[in-house]
Amino acid sequence: MRRFILKTLWALSPLLPLAALYYALDPFRVVWHHEVFYDPDDSVWVNLNADYVATCTYDQHYAEEHYDAFIFGNSRSRYYPVADWRQHLPEGRHPYHFDAHSESLYAMTRKVEYIERQGRPLRDALLIIDRTLLEQDKAATPHLNHISPQLEGNTLAARVAFQTASLKAWFSPKFMLSYIDAQLFNTLRPYMIHAATMMKPYPYDPHTNEETMADEEARIAAGTYYDEPDIQRCFMKPQRPGAIDDAVIGQPERDLLLRMRDVFRRKGTDYHVVVSPLYDQVRLNPSDLAVLEDIFGTSRVHDYSGVNAITADRHNYYEPYHYRPTVARHIMQEIYR
Repeated sequence: MRRFILKTLWALSPLLPLAALYYALDPFRVVWHHEVFYDPDDSVWVNLNADYVATCTYDQHYAEEHYDAFIFGNSRSRYYPVADWRQHLPEGRHPYHFDAHSESLYAMTRKVEYIERQGRPLRDALLIIDRTLLEQDKAATPHLNHISPQLEGNTLAARVAFQTASLKAWFSPKFMLSYIDAQLFNTLRPYMIHAATMMKPYPYDPHTNEETMADEEARIAAGTYYDEPDIQRCFMKPQRPGAIDDAVIGQPERDLLLRMRDVFRRKGTDYHVVVSPLYDQVRLNPSDLAVLEDIFGTSRVHDYSGVNAITADRHNYYEPYHYRPTVARHIMQEIYR
């Protein structure tokens, strides 16, 4: 046994300095405490786990912010401005973006349950969903989408799984080399964005966890954005009017939706569910919509998928996957009318 341990340590010895460097640099900001996760003055920018950022920020700022109204969803929910949502809420509410990139239905449910488990208020909720969210009934494993250990009870197993995913990403040669390159020369090179998920962060409010596309909006206002070759190319994928998504809500998904609904009932939450208007114009499957309406109530489910005035105009989108705050404002005005 002793010989086996010694051989294992000898085999791993070349990796130990790199592991020590990982814990010292904390590239993904998951090892040490960080009061602010996205700092525009940083010399090196690394894509972070948005689920972890949202959960830690919520915990760190709750004592001063007293969050009690939440926007849940994937990255499409990021562009529902808190300032606009607050206009539709009772006076004195404290909204927060409790979202994640590529959010799963499982992780969304765990966030709702986490708020209840902490004994904190959940007076209002806005759920921004689509088929890609609804079909994910299990926790994701890649480091950028891995569910936060706090949401899984902060058990030793949850913490180890989370840290292992990030450490594994660090040992990717593409990421490690590009990260060290950026650290040494203080330069963000084009290859880093594609090879190592490194990019400059968007403007970000650490108190509401809200991200804005200020540069894109400025180019839209100037009338140049939709003429840019990269933007024109991303809109070349044809739309599919009349197409209907496959049904994705089975018993596991239904159980997760019911768990969220039950928390809302226990907390007395005023909630609304929005099916996002995606540029592809594909409708949410009617059977999935029927399940949502059965669980949450017809008056609380708002389906904007398929062909409509929003999806007919590419100027409502930054690219085919994310619609602009102008659309979110319009949706909020309609559902809270």
